[in-house]
Amino acid sequence: MRTVGDLGTLTQSLPVFMLPSIPLTFETLAIIFPYALALTVVGQLESLLTASIIDDMTDTESDKNKECRGQGIANIVTGCFGGMAGCAMIGQSVINVKSGGNGRLSSLVAGVALMILIIALGGIVVQIPMAALAGVMIMVAIGTFDWSSLANIHKVPKTDSTVMVVTVATVVVTHDLAKGVLAGVILSAIFFVSKISKIHVEEKLVKVQQKKVYSLKGQLFFASVSDLPKKFRYDDKVKEVEIDLSAAHLWDDSAINALDKIENKFEQQDIKVTYAGLNPESKQLLNKIGGLTKASGH
Repeated sequence: MRTVGDLGTLTQSLPVFMLPSIPLTFETLAIIFPYALALTVVGQLESLLTASIIDDMTDTESDKNKECRGQGIANIVTGCFGGMAGCAMIGQSVINVKSGGNGRLSSLVAGVALMILIIALGGIVVQIPMAALAGVMIMVAIGTFDWSSLANIHKVPKTDSTVMVVTVATVVVTHDLAKGVLAGVILSAIFFVSKISKIHVEEKLVKVQQKKVYSLKGQLFFASVSDLPKKFRYDDKVKEVEIDLSAAHLWDDSAINALDKIENKFEQQDIKVTYAGLNPESKQLLNKIGGLTKASGH
């Protein structure tokens, strides 16, 4: 039966301060950077996720910026003592809280106890069967898994369920948490862009003034304005068209170009175009890019 000692030798001595003996060149950076980036992304995501879960379990509020700074400083210092980069761990943290360790002191006690086990009781630790550790990890996984998520998977939005399934499947197939996280982040970004790229246009005819008001609702950017000009009627028998942007936001030059295109089409029919409801951020974008000279903040 394989034991812990079969995986390697446990160093039963305290770490010594020592700067890494590597050449400080761009070649070294090119080798290290991809792994460092993957560790950073996965470590930060898992730490922030763990902090949110523990906050909910203990009914407290943690400072996420402070947690990130502390983790970064600790990993830099650890590297100078020959240690590996680390981050918060969901399974161990949940078990810790369920066992009554609600304060930061519990994490310190766990680290000190582990150090004592390795340094003082290393001869016993190396004899622990790997099968026993595997059993412990299985029980930790069973205890920390949110089983209700499986029962409610049909109730949550399909996009959320898809992200969860794809992330888990990628990790299982590739045996790489970084690739699973990357797949989940990319898929979430695609779904997010798809959700906010829907623009609603409402029409209102003011017969007395021979004027038509188009109210736009949504985020105007490169992914949402491709079909925007098709939502306007350019053959209406009116003298003026007002485009109300009170419930819309302009994000890039693609939005400006789309509105310019709409304005030109109306002017070809001798219809005057005015704009209303521009927010300060959109006005600032207009000042940088230019366009919509008839815009108004009213």
